[in-house]
Amino acid sequence: MRSCGKETAPDIEIVIDRTVREAVERAARHAAVAPEVPVVLAAPPGESGAGFFVPEVAGFWVTDGTMIRVAPEPGADAGMITLYTLGTAVGLALFQRGAFVMHGASVAHRGQATLIVGQSGAGKSTLAARLGLAGCPILGDDTIALWPAEGGGRFLIHPAGTSFKLWGDALEAAGLATAARGAVARRVDKFYLDNPHQAEDRAYELSEVLVLKRGASGEPPRIEPLPLLEAVRAVTENVYRPQFAEVYGMQAEQFRRAAALASDIPVARLIRPWDHAATESVVDLLRAHLEIAGRGTGGGMAEKGMPARRGIA
Repeated sequence: MRSCGKETAPDIEIVIDRTVREAVERAARHAAVAPEVPVVLAAPPGESGAGFFVPEVAGFWVTDGTMIRVAPEPGADAGMITLYTLGTAVGLALFQRGAFVMHGASVAHRGQATLIVGQSGAGKSTLAARLGLAGCPILGDDTIALWPAEGGGRFLIHPAGTSFKLWGDALEAAGLATAARGAVARRVDKFYLDNPHQAEDRAYELSEVLVLKRGASGEPPRIEPLPLLEAVRAVTENVYRPQFAEVYGMQAEQFRRAAALASDIPVARLIRPWDHAATESVVDLLRAHLEIAGRGTGGGMAEKGMPARRGIA
């Protein structure tokens, strides 16, 4: 994997290695679990890295945040192997490199970043793709790496250059079915859609987090700031693969990061109906919120008189 838009040495190497299954089995024996259980396992003493096995797909082993080794199962769907490689395995590599990894989508505005999070199926990817089509530069989707900024309390996001993975009905509703590149996997009704507006390749400071929440049918979308404790809970609930911290005994550090983020960066709830018919009104709301005009960008809550909270160290 290379930095977006640059011909440089890869940050993470991905290789086929048939010995990975043995590494996962050794880790499973050390943890006293069955190797077929799809959980992330730390290496036993004397070895390095962590890995997991997905039945009928592949075994994966990640070391030092720089190497992902994959052992495909016979007859495995290549799409599923790619899905887990670029999802859980890359997320684990980013965690090993020191990133605070969130599950969401991120858009840029005025040189800063907004992170959109929510439960699976909440429409994060669909909303971000629609914002891209409306002229908002997109930083990434699904696995978002937050890097601590110098001085503490703030986080940076770099463009990932990833494609979107959208459900078939979402593509149809947006009129984008013909733009999709192909199915994610044989038995998954998701399709790849190229990033419609790639952000400039540089660091963007995270300025706000929006948490998607289901609203009543026909209810107009709105954005409501979250109290501090609810904000901490929302950030914590949307960490990507919380098990990574458990494997490395870093649960306390993970919570400290979540609390620091929620203390220093505005977190709000974006309430909107859970249907495709309402997507256009949600996009209009966010365009106004971010002050996007065509391919211009705008500011977030901190610039609208809603200061970041402080109080949790």
